[in-house]
Amino acid sequence: MFEGLASLLESERSTPQSTSGKNFTAVYECPFCHKVWNVGIILYGNKIPAQMGITCSNCSKSSEIAENISKIRKIYRVINLASQPQIASENLFVDAVAACAAIIIAADGQVLKEEVREFKDFCINVFKSRSSFELAGDRLKFYLDNTEKAYFPVEKLARLDLTAKKAIFELLFCIAFSDGTFDPKEEEKLRQLAGIIKISDADFAEISKKFVSDVQDEFSVLGIEKTEDFRLIKDAYRKKCLEFHPDRYHNLPESFQEFAKKQFQAVQEAFEKLKRRYENV
Repeated sequence: MFEGLASLLESERSTPQSTSGKNFTAVYECPFCHKVWNVGIILYGNKIPAQMGITCSNCSKSSEIAENISKIRKIYRVINLASQPQIASENLFVDAVAACAAIIIAADGQVLKEEVREFKDFCINVFKSRSSFELAGDRLKFYLDNTEKAYFPVEKLARLDLTAKKAIFELLFCIAFSDGTFDPKEEEKLRQLAGIIKISDADFAEISKKFVSDVQDEFSVLGIEKTEDFRLIKDAYRKKCLEFHPDRYHNLPESFQEFAKKQFQAVQEAFEKLKRRYENV
């Protein structure tokens, strides 16, 4: 899973142009009525056809995805199980993916809402049948309660092709980073799973690079040391909001205004991530 189409295009920048294309499913916001839909996308190399678009069934207006890249919220690789004869059934695949997710969610000793939500978002977009989605939730709960039993079904995923393995590991990295931090125990479990699923060190580094390079410590954004005292976090947040509020920069050159806007947004995002994290404590 990628946070948006731009990050996917960047990650695929070295992929040569292809006549067959790769299939993805995305969470897309209509630029006119802001209704959110799941849409299919085909990528050729790291390019998206200019004419690819959708007609919103809510407002009946058409939009081209290439012109509205920022409206793609999340994007997932499509895993075609029909081309994976090594996996006997979709139920076995769902079970194995839920086992992987449970191992990463439980790695740091706590189950966070963001982590479970990330798994559910993946399931909604990748598992098209209602029964598969419900099975995924049931198996996740089972493996969270019995993590020692989660490793056996994971071994089946070693039979998948590299594209399918990448899709699974993108999910696992998203789960690990969903709370805004990357716990050493999560990294340890990811590397352990990579060995079981038979993902090479080079492929592991390629996948992790996108996530590790994007993460930024929320405490440093707020200008404070790491703390468990949420009152200190709120105080730092208010100070940073005053420091970078756009109203303070409206008489300055446009470059200063743009800088302040980006910093203000970063402060908002950092605080929201910390707030969600403390809601789970």
